[in-house]
Parts: sequence; structure tokens; C-alpha cells
Amino acid sequence: MGNFGKLTAYLEEISQGPVAGCACLVYQGEQEVYRRYAGRKTTEGGEALENNTLYRLYSLTKLATAAAVLQLKEQKKLRLEDSVETFLPEWKGKGISIRHLLTMQSGLSYPYDTEKAAGVCKVINEFRNTHSRYATREYAAMLAQTPLMFRPGTDFVYGTSYDVLAAVIEEVSGQTFGEYLQAHLFAPLHMDNTMFK
Repeated sequence: MGNFGKLTAYLEEISQGPVAGCACLVYQGEQEVYRRYAGRKTTEGGEALENNTLYRLYSLTKLATAAAVLQLKEQKKLRLEDSVETFLPEWKGKGISIRHLLTMQSGLSYPYDTEKAAGVCKVINEFRNTHSRYATREYAAMLAQTPLMFRPGTDFVYGTSYDVLAAVIEEVSGQTFGEYLQAHLFAPLHMDNTMFK
């Protein structure tokens, strides 16, 4: 089936440094040929990773968000060419379409500490400093106040586009983002340990 010694050594190495812990599962065809857990559940140490350890997915939620948008497109509840302002009035005049959000061509960036994104950092950091908890729609409304890095459709930047898509999903479906994902993706796919909170 193969020698996984180098992979095991790599997993052990990274779990000692940049990440708290990691898991790796390899299938060949339909047969599991390798499974390894390395490191701990938190950066502070503590319990070792196990088969039933739950992980924060962070940007992997973008996959579920895109699937949800495409479901709504199939149901003809939105079109990729639709302007965001059709669903979220606070985005009026930005010229951003659903397609721009899906392809990260909206001009919306993350608040990284760079000179080009200074305006974005200011708006987002002020919002986060005054809101310990906030709803998806609140966050999307705040993002409408951030400056765009470029005219939508002319470039690419990995940023907050999918946060805005989550608000569009809520508006179109009448459900919270988490409720929509649970009812239309996680439950039908029997993803019993996956949730959005």
C-alpha cells in the first residue's frame, strides 16, 4: 500500500510547531490505507487528537456557502448576474454581483495590515471593537462601508466576499445562514458533526 514514513514524520513535525495538531486520512480507491493523528486539540496543549475530535473549519465554510448559493440559483431564487443590492439595499451603488462575490472579484478584502487595505482595517476593527457578537446581516451591512480594493470584476482578492454571500442566503431563504446550511446541506448529507454557529 505504500510507505507513509515521510508523511508521518511531517505530521509530527508540523504539530510541534506552526499548528496545534492535525489529522490525515488517505484512501486508495475505497480502501483506507493510512490514518494518523498528531499533536494536541489546542495550542495550549491538553488532550491528544482523536478520531472524534471536532475542528473549526474557518475558510472551508466557503465550500458550503458556494453550494448554498448554487442551490438557490438552481431554484431560480437568484441569478449569478444579480446585483447584491437587489437583496441587500445597503450595497446600493457598489456594482457587485453574486458572481463577483463567488469568484472573489468583488474588491472586498480581509482586514490585513497592509497599506492598501488600511481603510478596510479601520472599518472592520472599529466594528469588532464595539460588537462582541453580531448577526450575519449586521456584519454584511458593516462591510458595505469598507472601501473596495478595485472595481468589481477587474481583479481578484481573497477577502470577505463570502461573508456577504451568507447574508444574501439569509435574505433569499428567510433562514439564518446556519439554519439554511443545516437543513439543505449538512442534514441531507448526514454531516452530523458539522454545524455553523
